[in-house]
Amino acid sequence: MRRTSYCGSIGTGCHDTVEPIIRSWLASWPSAATPHVKIRIFGSEITYEDAVLSLYCYENSVQGAGDFLLEGHVNAPPDAAVLLLGELVQRCAKQGFAADIDYVEVDEDDTWIGEELTIRTAL
Repeated sequence: MRRTSYCGSIGTGCHDTVEPIIRSWLASWPSAATPHVKIRIFGSEITYEDAVLSLYCYENSVQGAGDFLLEGHVNAPPDAAVLLLGELVQRCAKQGFAADIDYVEVDEDDTWIGEELTIRTAL
């Protein structure tokens, strides 16, 4: 199975803003389950996993960073994964937030087997 690994950021440090963006993105797929949200004293995180997508989105712990980081994989080749990940970037842009996601095809050991590419908002 071809797989795409990704990592990126969403340009807001506000959990109350990021969570609805992630939820609406996931809700756009018919088979999406509910993401798990954990709010901690020093930040928050959102995790999600199904047969297609794994997502770990967490508040950047660097003081003053003001963003959320995300990472995971899509069980699809990059040409299909870019459509899914691009939709998340578009949802961020519609809310007025910068977002960028780097993605690359990987093998079963998570070794890169392609060129890393980037999806970025145009604000």
